[in-house]
Amino acid sequence: MKLGKHFFGITADGDRADLYRLSNDAGMDLAITNYGAAVVELCIPDRDGNRADVVLGFDSLSGHLAHSEYFGAIIGRYANRIAGGLIVLNNHEYKLKRNEGDNHLHGGIKGFDGEPALGKAGHVYCACYGLCLEPQHFPDSPNQPNFPSTVLKPGDQYRQTSAFKFYVS
Repeated sequence: MKLGKHFFGITADGDRADLYRLSNDAGMDLAITNYGAAVVELCIPDRDGNRADVVLGFDSLSGHLAHSEYFGAIIGRYANRIAGGLIVLNNHEYKLKRNEGDNHLHGGIKGFDGEPALGKAGHVYCACYGLCLEPQHFPDSPNQPNFPSTVLKPGDQYRQTSAFKFYVS
């Protein structure tokens, strides 16, 4: 496994953004930036050994800054709907911004809902061109009464197994 760090650009606030590249002996390369923890590139070989980048996004930081579609973004605390825009944690009620009717969607007011964007190699990205990988039990898991808590306290252990399968029919 190899790890490299490269300059990726300067943010609108004047901060440096770097690109971290991980590669392995199987021919896989992952590039992720510290700007929003966005996955910028994932090159993987197909069964014939031909490598391809399978991530939607932009080749430069300026592309990410110019578009708000969150291509490659690691969503953060929650990637789905929180019913009623309300959560209770340790007996404290938190009211969240509601950005989809009565729901709090994807952790904020602005999400993956923008106009088509010009991405890598000049490809036009439209709605539904990408996919989201997220481990989950129910699509609306926090709204289910029997969903296990995602709050970890000292000494608690959390385990989850995800199986990722990709294929072309």
